[in-house]
Amino acid sequence: MTIETQIQDDIRAGQLRSDIIDINSYFPEATSLINQVYCLWKDVWHDVFAQSGSMESLNPDDLFRQNRCLVLRHNDDIIGFNFLTLFDGSNALHKDAAYVRGVFKALENDAEIFSGKRFSTIEYLTVCPKFRKLYPGISLGETLIRLSVLESRQWDMDFVLGTTRKDIGVTKIAIRAGFHKTNKTIPKCNYECDIVYFNNKLSSPPSDPLASIVHSLYTKGNQYKFQDKRISHELNIAVTPSRTVQV
Repeated sequence: MTIETQIQDDIRAGQLRSDIIDINSYFPEATSLINQVYCLWKDVWHDVFAQSGSMESLNPDDLFRQNRCLVLRHNDDIIGFNFLTLFDGSNALHKDAAYVRGVFKALENDAEIFSGKRFSTIEYLTVCPKFRKLYPGISLGETLIRLSVLESRQWDMDFVLGTTRKDIGVTKIAIRAGFHKTNKTIPKCNYECDIVYFNNKLSSPPSDPLASIVHSLYTKGNQYKFQDKRISHELNIAVTPSRTVQV
């Protein structure tokens, strides 16, 4: 049995699954997952960034502003996650957001590629250390990156933008996932990071064995998102959420 076959079997059995969570959703299951992710992120911040000598402090607002959280789970364990934010390059408020302002400043003239374009960001990509070799030969970080690209294509984003640590090879797995590396870097929490992007309009995700795994995770995963439907009762307006499970 190949590792790809084993993973597909695990997905069908519900042992390996993904969750795509609207940060503003109020499903109890989604809230529980976000709470777990936040605890893990605080551990990562203390164990990795604080220990590296970073002078930046953990800011919950950096996570609160995100649009989506992507989670990978194996049985009941969270094995990895990342966040996505939607930005509009023609929106002055979005362009002045701290994250975009910092990246655009680092890109200098190269930032023009995003002018007037819609793009999503991949942020805080994390794979829990004890699960990194759960499936030998399969990068869970790359799996999360590719899931993020699929989600961005559902939003009809022009680009996916990210900053990738050079010292642990994240840039290499982003390139494998179809991203382009700019010639600019940016410091993040005391680490030098490449600035990379995926062009949704000119590029397609790679077609390889991992692509099939990512597609299965995306289509069979849990999605906690709001519907557009709104129900009005007198002066009270309620937004009705819906969950898609095992699509």
